[in-house]
Amino acid sequence: MHILLCGLTFPPSRDILAPLLPDDEVVAVDERDVPSAVRRADVLIPMMTRLDAALIGSTSARLIQQWGAGLEGVDTEAATANEIYVCNVPSDVTPNAESTAEHALLLILGCARRL
Repeated sequence: MHILLCGLTFPPSRDILAPLLPDDEVVAVDERDVPSAVRRADVLIPMMTRLDAALIGSTSARLIQQWGAGLEGVDTEAATANEIYVCNVPSDVTPNAESTAEHALLLILGCARRL
C-alpha cells in the first residue's frame, strides 16, 4: 500500500509511521508536490494540506485519513462522489486532549453554578 503524507508540516511523522507499517510504502512530500504524488496513492493523510475536489478527483486513493478532529481541509463531498472514505482520529493522546477535557468540565461547572 502507498501511503502519502501530504506535506512536511510534522517532519517526524514519516519516521514514526513507517516502522509501524513495514509492508507499506510511507512517503512524505512537500505541499507543492502533492498534485503529482496523489495519483498513485492508496491512502492520503492531509497533514495541513487542503484536499480540494481537483486533488481528490485525480487520486486513486480509497481512504483519506485526517490526523486529529477536524475535516475542514478535506472536500468531503468530492471524496464521497469519488467513493473515497474519509475519517479522522480524535485521540486522548493528542496534545490538546487534556486541556479540552478540562475546559469542557469548567464549562459544565459554570453552567451548573449559573455563572
